[in-house]
Amino acid sequence: MYPNTIEEHGSFSYSDHRPIIVSSDITLNIQKAFPFRFQNFWCKCHPVDTIIIKNWRGNFTGTNMFNFAKKLKTIKHKVKGWSKTHFGNLHDKLAKNTQKINYIEDKLLSNLESF
Repeated sequence: MYPNTIEEHGSFSYSDHRPIIVSSDITLNIQKAFPFRFQNFWCKCHPVDTIIIKNWRGNFTGTNMFNFAKKLKTIKHKVKGWSKTHFGNLHDKLAKNTQKINYIEDKLLSNLESF
């Protein structure tokens, strides 16, 4: 009846209810680049301190705000590169672990239904 409708069942990891997500926008399947998010556990890694200190000392020509933005951008790229080489792709690992959790939850549900 609704050909462009997508239905997805959420996990019940945090609740005893499973949300049902229904969307009529077919463009939801297009993956976009993840925005940069500083991970708190990076603070415990010594190389991150070194990367931040080294790149914060750099000077760029321009206004103070331009210098500030350029330093943050440089640090972001350096930390992202370090994280990828040190930990790998965290988003892929998170997605794989989410799939494993969903698989286990489905098995638990099927075992509960068989009782």
